[in-house]
Amino acid sequence: MKSSALLIVFCLSFIRLTGSPSQSFTHVIATPNGTVTLPCNGTFRSKLTAVVWESDGGVRVARYYQGKLEPGPGFENRVHLSKEGIESGNFSLTISPVEYMDGDFFSYRCMIKTGKETELRDFGDVRLEVLEPREVSALVGDPVSLPCYAAVDGQLHVRWEKDRQVVVEVQSGTFHHGPGFKDRVTLSNDRIRHGDLSLSFNTTRGSDQGTFRCFSGGKGQKNIIVLSVKAREDNLTVLEGDSITLPLRSTEPVRVQFSSAGDQSTGVSVCVVEGGLPRCETQYNHRVSIQNGSLHLQQASPSDRGVYRVMDRRTNDTISIFTVDVIEDWTLAGFIAGFFLGFFLRLVEDKMLILRPDLRLLLTMVLSLMPVVLFNQVQLEGQQLKVERGVLLGVIMGLVMGVVLLFCGKMAWRWVRSHVSGFRRPKDDARLSAPSACVCSSPPAEKLPEKRLPREVMGGPGDEEASRPLNGEAKA
Repeated sequence: MKSSALLIVFCLSFIRLTGSPSQSFTHVIATPNGTVTLPCNGTFRSKLTAVVWESDGGVRVARYYQGKLEPGPGFENRVHLSKEGIESGNFSLTISPVEYMDGDFFSYRCMIKTGKETELRDFGDVRLEVLEPREVSALVGDPVSLPCYAAVDGQLHVRWEKDRQVVVEVQSGTFHHGPGFKDRVTLSNDRIRHGDLSLSFNTTRGSDQGTFRCFSGGKGQKNIIVLSVKAREDNLTVLEGDSITLPLRSTEPVRVQFSSAGDQSTGVSVCVVEGGLPRCETQYNHRVSIQNGSLHLQQASPSDRGVYRVMDRRTNDTISIFTVDVIEDWTLAGFIAGFFLGFFLRLVEDKMLILRPDLRLLLTMVLSLMPVVLFNQVQLEGQQLKVERGVLLGVIMGLVMGVVLLFCGKMAWRWVRSHVSGFRRPKDDARLSAPSACVCSSPPAEKLPEKRLPREVMGGPGDEEASRPLNGEAKA
């Protein structure tokens, strides 16, 4: 009898409730300040009279009754039930914005009432977990790893999603990649066996920016990663006449845009690079080449100063930003300055004969440093101009050549005055007409004192000869 009564009660319940929940248990993870939907679905033949959502402990979250939504305490202006969805059997509850404390309830229960029922019936449980997302930043073109760790079973079932779309899924060693991620992301089976479910990118794109979710087997979501992809920013300084090198950092089709004011909206297209081949505007066509994944703009001029952007042609995301400054060639100016400085130093050195040699050398070294100091203080459009190799080389070469030419000029002038009569001065003629003996003979030798032998030693027939002066000079 008891079994028959239970069977009758079950049949009556089945008649009243012809629909069934699509999923009796669901695990959902949300982030603070985000939006989450707690699913609940079914179909009914009887008229639906009420939908109630409660959390653990019987705390009411929301109630839909007679076409009106009544939020529970703490959920005012944060919950939503769609009237159209309810009429079609969708009783899902949307919470926005999500608060961190919403995860403390752990479980939310969907209950409904149909026909003349007096009690609510459970129609599905949803477990809500609110996680604080981890933020990971990367530059366009760089590799990056999104961490995720969990205890896994022997089936090795792992899934990564981005914006509810599959990025990669691994099940029993078989990989399935979502659109746009094949050959760019990897998961290691060996690391998965040790609980490391991290997703690795070989190269990042601007379109990779977003929220990634990591799932492990039937245990639900394990981690939330917010990936921020930033464009590279570099400052380039080139000398006038050199080449501007812009690394593209992408194998996808890109567009290079130039703006002299730095405003992207006023930029003009330079080239479109696809498959390593450039298609450039007319004014750039003869100056552009592609080498080793970089765009080379030859013969840089001051008009090329500005901001260059390398952009993904398909997504219009900015990959790199280059601020380029073209410095005018000061080599000739430095050469001329050094040339005249050399003359000046040589003239000053001639007039400094009254100084000691060490002081003359010290003063010459101080004057030689003047070009470096002067060129280092030159201002070019608000930026301090550094001493470029061309300027310094010009100063040094001009200085050396100035000293050498001045020295050679003096030697040549002396030769002209010595050999050309029209340029001779009176003292030069007197010097040249003087006898060579007076000019070239050595001073007369000093007269040596006479040496005589002692009288005691003298004697015999040779005494008179021995008494002559030893210097061989005749006596007066």
